[in-house]
Amino acid sequence: MQNDTQNIIGVDVGSGSVRAGVFNLRASSSPTRPGK
Repeated sequence: MQNDTQNIIGVDVGSGSVRAGVFNLRASSSPTRPGK
């Protein structure tokens, strides 16, 4: 199986938490789960 989808990872680092999101080039978010 070949997957030609390109993704971008966005990371938000704050003083009390870190959040990350994965997006394809159409700006649709991929399912993610929250971290600590």
